[in-house]
Amino acid sequence: MKLVLTGFGPFGEHKTNASWQGVQTVPQLWRESKHNGAVELVIEEVPVCYDFVKQKVPDCWNPFDFVVHVGVSGQTDHIQLESCAHSSGYNRPDINSTCPTNGLCDEGEERVLETCLDTSKICQDLNSLLSEDGIKFSPSSDAGRYLCEYIYYCSLWKSDGKTLFVHVPPLSKPYTQVQLGKALYWILDKIVEFLSNERTR
Repeated sequence: MKLVLTGFGPFGEHKTNASWQGVQTVPQLWRESKHNGAVELVIEEVPVCYDFVKQKVPDCWNPFDFVVHVGVSGQTDHIQLESCAHSSGYNRPDINSTCPTNGLCDEGEERVLETCLDTSKICQDLNSLLSEDGIKFSPSSDAGRYLCEYIYYCSLWKSDGKTLFVHVPPLSKPYTQVQLGKALYWILDKIVEFLSNERTR
């Protein structure tokens, strides 16, 4: 089994992107876990650039069983699991001051793609599991119509739903880098459980 986990690079006021900071702490947790040797985990930093996403994501990760993208949001103090992504509405310029043509991920009618995961159930399970750590998870259906939702749509389309997008708050608002990494680790653990159950059906 192979998983890929991505975080975004700097943009705007986020000179240090909490998503990539959290992602960078996960491999050590992975090596110390039951998944080491059984499940391959690859992490990647993605620039906040539409052209990069369109050209590189997710074709270069085709061999993987599941893709998890992580981004930062100043609008939340929870770990948010996004359930869906839209094909249009991408009119906010990226770090190169560019936008997709007509604000679209692809040409054609408006489409909404959904992850194959039950994000509400995962949040419920993780809120119980990590209650003593003070980490809170919540489902969301609005990924923001920026690079976060753009990359999510692209990967959902390519992976036939085997992608998840996770929004994290900025560092120390309220979680530390270590807490973000722990939250992401347990999300991945739930995905491994999902994939394992799917294979035994």
